[in-house]
Amino acid sequence: MNENIHKIAVTTLAAWLLSGCSTLAPERTAAENLMGKNVSEAYKVFGNPLFISTETSVSTESKFYGHNFYQFYFKGLEYDR
Repeated sequence: MNENIHKIAVTTLAAWLLSGCSTLAPERTAAENLMGKNVSEAYKVFGNPLFISTETSVSTESKFYGHNFYQFYFKGLEYDR
């Protein structure tokens, strides 16, 4: 009896951990699907961004310096690029 309960608990925990991100935080999955794509794809999914900024907080030698930064917020879903 205890062995069966243990097997069920371990199986349930494993399933929960493997599917947790997409179940508990669907914005992560949506953002992951947009990574590497043109920002216009994010507009289609999330609408207009909350704000757009230019990255200046890093060293001027950084490859990220001067890049545009978009933050989207739509119905609880967020995507930062």
